[in-house]
This record gives sequence, C-alpha cells and structure tokens, in this order.
Amino acid sequence: MALKLVAIALGAWGAQVTAPVVVKPLEPILRPMVVEIERDPITDAVSAFAVARSSDGRLAIGCDPDRYPGVRVSLRSQAWFHGRPRLTWRYATMTYRFDRAAAEDGRWEVKEDAAILRPPAQIFHFVNSAAAANRLTIRTRDIENREKDLTFSMQGGASAINQMLRVCAPRR
Repeated sequence: MALKLVAIALGAWGAQVTAPVVVKPLEPILRPMVVEIERDPITDAVSAFAVARSSDGRLAIGCDPDRYPGVRVSLRSQAWFHGRPRLTWRYATMTYRFDRAAAEDGRWEVKEDAAILRPPAQIFHFVNSAAAANRLTIRTRDIENREKDLTFSMQGGASAINQMLRVCAPRR
C-alpha cells in the first residue's frame, strides 16, 4: 500500500518512477543506561537514578528519599497510559520482557504519562533482571487503548544500577 501511494505521489509531480520505493519503519533509538545523581541544595538529601531513554520514553530506577521510601521503578512516555481508575491514580497491567526471557506482567499505577511499578517483590525482581539484561521492551496501551511498545537499551545497566544502589543505601 505504501509503495503504491509513493509512486502515485511522485507521478503527480511529473517525476519518473523507475524503481520501487520501499518504506520501512524506523528502529527505536536506543541509548545506554546512565546514572543521574543529585543533591538537594536545601536539605542535602541525595537522589540517584539509573536511567534508560528511548525515542519515546524514559525508564528510571532509583531513590529519592524526600519523596518516597526505598527503590522505585518509574516509566514515562510521550503518550498517556491507559488504565482503570482508582482514586487519583489508575491501575494498569503492563507486560515487559528482558532480552529473550519470558514476558512478565507488571502491576503499575499510572497517571497521565507516568507509571510506577508498585509491589515491592516485583520491584526487586525487575531491578535484578534489569541489571543482567541488554534490552527491555514494555508493552503498554495509550489513552485510546492502542497497543504501544517502549524499547530500552539496558547496556551499562549493571554498572548504573549498582552505582545507584550504593548511593541509595541507608547510611549507618
């Protein structure tokens, strides 16, 4: 279909169409995982995140003690997420897959374009899997209930996650 439309469009401008034009979808832009560490200028509280970015999303694994206890996994997308209402947040099940491992369903709380993985056992498993993986794909649904895949490179993930965990470890 796309080939026919391109040929018709070129023909309309008087261009000579001699070879078929093949239109392929672009591969997602994958960037290595990095560490973002910040110190609050007022409270001196340290927050640290291992961050993976794609062309249309951001995955962050980290801690921000002024805002929440423990390690948190959050996801942002250019599209709003679909979910069932529950007070101010919505609940959604999103399937994710590290490398070629079996796909898993995660319980996420979503609000507009942000999602947070909630059960502590899932967070622990997700962080351990992320540290050993090269690639992560999360299948979501947008606000219009259309399927959308977010793909992240986890290269450099073990180092970034270990550094984040050292910063987030409680001081004694």
